[in-house]
Amino acid sequence: MLFKRCFAILLAFLVMFVSVTPASVFADELDTWNNRNPLPTGNRLAGVSYGNNTFVVVGDWGTILTSSDSSTWAKRSSVTEEDLHSVTYGNNTFVAVGSQGTILTSTDGITWALQSSGTTNALNRIGYYHNTFVAVGDQGTILTSTDGVTWTSRSSVTTKGLSDISYGNNTFVVVGYEGTILTSSDATAWILQKPAIVDGYSGISFDNNTFWVMGVNCTLQTSSDGEIWTKQSPDFGTRNFLFGIRHLSNLYVVVGAGVISTSSDGSTWSLQNIGTWNYLQDAIYANNTYVVVGTGTILTSKDGVNWTNQSKGTTEELDSVNYGNNTFVSVTSDGTILTSKDGSTWTLQNSGNTNSLSGVGYGNNTFVVVGDQGTILTSSDGATWTPQHSGTTNYLSSVRYGNNTFVAVGDQGTILTSSDGATWTPQHSSTTNYLSSVGYGNNTFVAVGDQGTILTSSDGVTWTSQTSGVTSDLIGVLYENNTFVAVGTNGTILTSSDGVTWASKTSGTGMDLFAVAYNNKNFVVVGRGGTILTSNDGTTWRSRGSGTTNDLYSVSYGNNTYLAVGQAGIILQSSPIAEQTYTVTYDGNGSDGGSVPSDSNKYQQGGQATVLDNTGKLTKTGYTFAGWNTQADGKGTDYAAASMLTMDTANVTLYAKWTANPTFAVTYDGNRSDGGSVPSDSNEYQQGGQATVLDNTGKLTKTGYTFAGWNTQADGKGTDYAAASKLTLGSANVTLYAKWTANPTFTVTYNGNGNSRGGVPSDNNKYEKGMKVTVLNNTGSLLKSGYTFSGWNTQADGKGTDYSPASTFNMGAANVTLFAKWTSSVINNSGGSGIVPPSNVGTLNNGQQVQMVTSTNTTQNGRNVLTVTVDTAQLNAQLAKEATTPTIVLPLSQNSDVVSIVLAGDAVKAMANKQAVLDIQTPTGNYKLPASELSIDRLQTQIGSQPSLSDLHVQINIAKSDSTKVALLNQSANQGQYSVVVPPVDFTVTASYQDKTVQVDKFNSYVQREIPLPTEVDPSKVTTAVVLNDDGTIHPVPTYVTVHDGKNYAVVNSLTNSTYALISHQTAFADVQGHWAQGAVNNMASRMVIRGVDENHFNPDAAITRAEFAAILVRALGLADNGKNATFADVHSNDWYVGAVAKAQKYGILSGYEDGTFRPTKTITRQEAMAMIARAMKLTGLDNSISNTDADAVLSQYHDHDTIGNWAKQAVAATVKNHLVQGSDKGQLLPQSNITRAETTVIVEHLLEQSKLITSTSSK
Repeated sequence: MLFKRCFAILLAFLVMFVSVTPASVFADELDTWNNRNPLPTGNRLAGVSYGNNTFVVVGDWGTILTSSDSSTWAKRSSVTEEDLHSVTYGNNTFVAVGSQGTILTSTDGITWALQSSGTTNALNRIGYYHNTFVAVGDQGTILTSTDGVTWTSRSSVTTKGLSDISYGNNTFVVVGYEGTILTSSDATAWILQKPAIVDGYSGISFDNNTFWVMGVNCTLQTSSDGEIWTKQSPDFGTRNFLFGIRHLSNLYVVVGAGVISTSSDGSTWSLQNIGTWNYLQDAIYANNTYVVVGTGTILTSKDGVNWTNQSKGTTEELDSVNYGNNTFVSVTSDGTILTSKDGSTWTLQNSGNTNSLSGVGYGNNTFVVVGDQGTILTSSDGATWTPQHSGTTNYLSSVRYGNNTFVAVGDQGTILTSSDGATWTPQHSSTTNYLSSVGYGNNTFVAVGDQGTILTSSDGVTWTSQTSGVTSDLIGVLYENNTFVAVGTNGTILTSSDGVTWASKTSGTGMDLFAVAYNNKNFVVVGRGGTILTSNDGTTWRSRGSGTTNDLYSVSYGNNTYLAVGQAGIILQSSPIAEQTYTVTYDGNGSDGGSVPSDSNKYQQGGQATVLDNTGKLTKTGYTFAGWNTQADGKGTDYAAASMLTMDTANVTLYAKWTANPTFAVTYDGNRSDGGSVPSDSNEYQQGGQATVLDNTGKLTKTGYTFAGWNTQADGKGTDYAAASKLTLGSANVTLYAKWTANPTFTVTYNGNGNSRGGVPSDNNKYEKGMKVTVLNNTGSLLKSGYTFSGWNTQADGKGTDYSPASTFNMGAANVTLFAKWTSSVINNSGGSGIVPPSNVGTLNNGQQVQMVTSTNTTQNGRNVLTVTVDTAQLNAQLAKEATTPTIVLPLSQNSDVVSIVLAGDAVKAMANKQAVLDIQTPTGNYKLPASELSIDRLQTQIGSQPSLSDLHVQINIAKSDSTKVALLNQSANQGQYSVVVPPVDFTVTASYQDKTVQVDKFNSYVQREIPLPTEVDPSKVTTAVVLNDDGTIHPVPTYVTVHDGKNYAVVNSLTNSTYALISHQTAFADVQGHWAQGAVNNMASRMVIRGVDENHFNPDAAITRAEFAAILVRALGLADNGKNATFADVHSNDWYVGAVAKAQKYGILSGYEDGTFRPTKTITRQEAMAMIARAMKLTGLDNSISNTDADAVLSQYHDHDTIGNWAKQAVAATVKNHLVQGSDKGQLLPQSNITRAETTVIVEHLLEQSKLITSTSSK
């Protein structure tokens, strides 16, 4: 509407004097338009006169009104459709003049006769002076007449348009365009005069011997004779265009664009409050009343100050009109809303808004009005309005409903959408041009605007710019009769079937066109100057007579009639259109049961049909009824039962809308099976449908388990289903997991059967019935005085079945105990008889005792030292008789402070060649030392000088730590919140030659030591052994408690020689109470492998960094985290974790990234953690080798195995194969997820248990 207002102001003055040729007359209802607002007329009223006790007003389209009292007005037939510009009374005759030289006469103002003027020029003003009628007009036209019937043309010496005439001082004065002033003494001969100021003169008046000439641009000049003019400088209180000046009664009155200014002296002026902005053209004083007329306006006043508008209805600009819910709604530029049921009688509604309103739409049982400052109002009935938040302050020009969506457009390319008219969302339009209108049809929104802008969208959200082929501003758009019609400035009309390809049509006018409407057979376009065009196809257009020259801004069709609205509140209504009705039909759209509802009503365009429910209970197998749609494919507009359907210009078929019932699948999961395949059910089931549960047709297997049916949860805690049972589907897919029942397993236990020394072997395996068992050797060096070990038997008395080491048997259905079988044996010593004293014998693992050592007792530094020297010759002789891996037991019962075993280097070499183990047993501690771990060749090289092995002496010491170390440990215990259970014991190995000695302090594999527990010590209090370092610090080593010969021993496995002590460090974190990893966390914390985030909390589910994981793993393996330098660029010597990272790197447990970094503070994923664990397995003696084929087989049981990195696949598979890692309840390994502190603890515990470095004390 912005364009309309601006253009209207520019044309304000010209409209007064431009003639309009009426449209051709056609004999149908679109040629008759009735004025409904304002009353008595909405046309421009240009002249007023009084005579014969009657006021007469004339205006556009031959308008003539009469009144006896200036309050009640009657419209009169004028026998012309030409615009009438002026009227006067004289010689008992009213004379009116207008366009095309029109002159009408009447004696009573009621009956009028058309007179011949002899010209076709527009006549702009007429006056009666000095017994003469004088009419002036375009092209310098001046006509005179004494009776108003016979007219004589006079030469005016100008071709300029003439606008007004006055008489005084025996002089006629005529004024006009471009500073034209003419004078004459007889109205016959005219003289051109020079003005004081050049303007377009719009009015002249005479009083007090003075002519007053008014210019349209507020200029004023005066003259006493019409020849000499003086410029005046009045302040009219306005700068609006001024159209006339009259001296009436005792006042000068100036009228113009919404202006009445009065003065008693012509010098001091007062702007009056008149309540309208309409253009005012003429004024008169008669019958004690001032009367001013203008566009659709008649104002009256008794005093020239207080004015009453005699026009009924609004005179505000009406910018839009629409029809819905059996109601016309129109909006105005001052925020007013008018409603009407019939288009004739209108009601003013309170919108609660003062912003200019520009567009009205209807849909979804809702009127939506838009306007300035982003104004949006909604109403269900047009009477009660609710403001809505638009989210913009831009001017909104138009709104349309389609595809279940309101779309509003406006300034700066603004586009808003809403499903309900209340909540609005801004959309991107890709243009900043002003968008003036939006239409919907053919499943497409079309928005038009300045410079030929056209945008299209299927949903109102995504918009595409189209080529219009014009640069004219497009102002209105509509879709009907399978055609989009867009209209705009300069008579532009475009049509399109799809909104994309547009064709220009000939409109037959150059007037601006603003809006378009349609009924069942005609498009109607309205525009500037009262233009109305019609077409039945959008291509061929005819001009129709509107009866007004007011601009028409909007048009709508409803209730069998068109309504056009526009400038000065004009409302025109066409004659009733022949009624066309439409039907609503219902279609089952593929239904296979029930019947469609029936609507026998007939509806007019704009009428509303209430959508029926599924009263016939339509059904369609596999589908649910979901309402109605205007298209069979559901891509049209949805309608629910009881909603309102606004009829357009065609019959409507509503198709049943069917929503496919959701279907669900039954899937089978092997649930970590390791053989066979899952059955497959390809059926689709609806909710409530029944599936027959399949059998284990693919012969699924799982090692150690028996298939026991199916369950809805992987953990078996759901619902059980047997094969062939019925499963009723709910509203979700179902996965049936194989249910596995663990096969019963049995154990093999070894019994020393009266042994006096040594320990029984341990078989931790669990065997199912029929599984092969391999009988173990006497790995614990069992001894029984006077007897030789000769295998195993299933009964203690030897009357059962004999089994030799490495033999096999098949497990039955019960646990098996194998008892040591002893054969009596007496060994002679140098011809003597009896058992050789233990201090002088060595015992082989076959139980045979042989004298091979000599011993001496000495005192050194106040400490008792027992030195035992092994006879190399005797040892070699016995070794020669043995197979590989013999165990040489040195049982030393003497309680000494220090026990020192001395062997020659060649004896160690001989033992290493036989892979022998030296088992030293003392009251202080036992030491099982594989000879190969001494690396005698390396020691020989370290000594230097290449001594012969026979000259190299290896000394193995087991000693009670001295008082200094005891004190150091106690001090550490006081600081470290642990208690010492057994004092420290030193285990050392040295090699010496002459005066040079080297320490053996590191082994390639774990070496076992045993520290006896005093009888008063509760073995459950021992949580771990620790290594005491020289600086008083400690670190844990893998430890467990065992029993042999009725005595408790702590078994300590370590990769180094050190000082060891047994401690108690019972720990239980508060935040793992009830946690799935509670047992493992408290066990590993008690062993000092893990640490809490504080004294009472572990934070089990938090992620862990790479540095933290490395530190835990180093502590778990019994390694000291005392490294000082790591080769990684991002690990520095002052980092807390440098020692752990350096030690883990040294032992090959970790590697960094290709860029040389370790990224210590980065969280570690489960697959990265498993890779480190796999490397540690090799160190602890577990087999971490696995082929790609085996790895694929192991990992295939997990649903997410394909997310494991190729680099980590074999490592991950090795940890799974060795039972260190388990997947989730959902059968996933989650390799890319971060490993938690709890998961780290459990995996590390599993590593130590499976490596037999500790025994389990936690609850799994």
